[in-house]
Amino acid sequence: MFRRSRFHIQGLSYKILFLAFFILLALSYIPREILPAEMVSSEEYFEQGLADYEAGNYKLAMENFSEALFLDPTNKQAKYYLEKAGRKFLEEVEARRESERKEILKRAKAVIAERKKKIKESYDKGRRHYKRSEFLKAGEAFNATLEIEPEHKEAKKYLELIGKRLEEIVNKGEFETVGELYYAQGTVFYIKGEWGKAISQWENALKIDPSNKEISEFIKIARKRRQEEESFEKAEVLYRDGLAHYNKGKINEAIKQLEEVIKFNPQHRKARELLTKAKEKVATIKKEEKARKLRETVEKRYFRGIDYYAEGQFNKAIKEWKGVLKIDPTHRGAKDYLKKARDKIARVNSRERGRKGGARSAKEEKIEVYYRQGINYYLAGGFKEAIRQWEEVLKMEPSHNGARGYIAKAKERLKISGEGIGYSDYEEEIEEYVRELEKTGTTGEEKEELVTMHYQDGLVAYAHGDLSQAMKEWRIVLKLDPEHKKARRAIIKLQAEMEHRRGKK
Repeated sequence: MFRRSRFHIQGLSYKILFLAFFILLALSYIPREILPAEMVSSEEYFEQGLADYEAGNYKLAMENFSEALFLDPTNKQAKYYLEKAGRKFLEEVEARRESERKEILKRAKAVIAERKKKIKESYDKGRRHYKRSEFLKAGEAFNATLEIEPEHKEAKKYLELIGKRLEEIVNKGEFETVGELYYAQGTVFYIKGEWGKAISQWENALKIDPSNKEISEFIKIARKRRQEEESFEKAEVLYRDGLAHYNKGKINEAIKQLEEVIKFNPQHRKARELLTKAKEKVATIKKEEKARKLRETVEKRYFRGIDYYAEGQFNKAIKEWKGVLKIDPTHRGAKDYLKKARDKIARVNSRERGRKGGARSAKEEKIEVYYRQGINYYLAGGFKEAIRQWEEVLKMEPSHNGARGYIAKAKERLKISGEGIGYSDYEEEIEEYVRELEKTGTTGEEKEELVTMHYQDGLVAYAHGDLSQAMKEWRIVLKLDPEHKKARRAIIKLQAEMEHRRGKK
């Protein structure tokens, strides 16, 4: 069983921890897969980082300094500026947060002042009506006060006084007409928020006194209040359904429900906030989906071009890479291969002119097939099979420099990638580890967690200089998820670094 090593950080200074954090942050930010043909030097990354730093773009500067350190861990300037950019970035974040905090505080004070003003206006209005014994209008004003400030003691006290006074009028018979009785009873119900009963009593009062404009007006208000209350109740039910849909990831269903909530209650703050979040999520999903499809198109056309190139179909390859550059004009791999393909066409045309129209022999055709098959295997990472193809070429044409040169390169790749001498032990461990996972019936979710864990462990190992362990972790990732672009890119960079170190030795 493969056992992953654990790394314990003890006694490290603040600066080293700070540097390690930003190195891991930058390594995890991989916009697209980069092949060896696309690699940028440590110095170039450093220069770009310096330009970003001077322009005040500290986040991008950190990413470029981290890339520079990835390619050359001995780059002291990159380490120095990475720490410096990190401090500047944190200072910017803190300043922005402080500015936002002050702005929020300013807005909050304005809201509080406006709220206090409305409370005072409605409360004073209620007192004026109470003094004139206009209990219905007074109750309306005091209820408006409580809608803004539910714990307003004075407004509550006045409402209790109004309720008692009206009950006294009803119970003691202190009314001159039956219409006044209905009026008083309706007012008691209205103050309590029992809209239906209030409407019923006032409608009886109107039958007796149809010209009473005050009762007619308050019947309209009570009906509106009842309708609003029913709408609010429906809105709450719909909001709970919408929230449940959102939490389950059913975003479109959630949007429909939340839009219905706002129809019933336009002031429903939580529904509006959640609707905004849901719509933003849909927009992000659409944007990510579009970007993913473009990346897939770029990747398919790029590698299809490589296949055509390996097969000698250079015009078809050029067409594919031109398509890539239409979508992504900065794609360095497509640019480099486009130049190579055009050079190949020029050389082929030159050879054809020198052959005086003579056709190639069957042996030449066979050599060409083996040679190009070897290139195809090499590009796909099948170095052993590539070597076998080129050895067939050398049997037929011992002086074939292309095959001889590629064999040497493939053997070096085998040593670095772990498929050759010195790496067979951990390859067997990896295979056994994956087989054990398959035996235990690892679920898709557990597999995703393992992929994330091994990828992060590889980053930690790399940050501590343990390149062999990093290679192991990332190769496990590719065994579990062959499409993991970040691990593939990290391995390519690591192979280049190991190759560089071997060259120095």
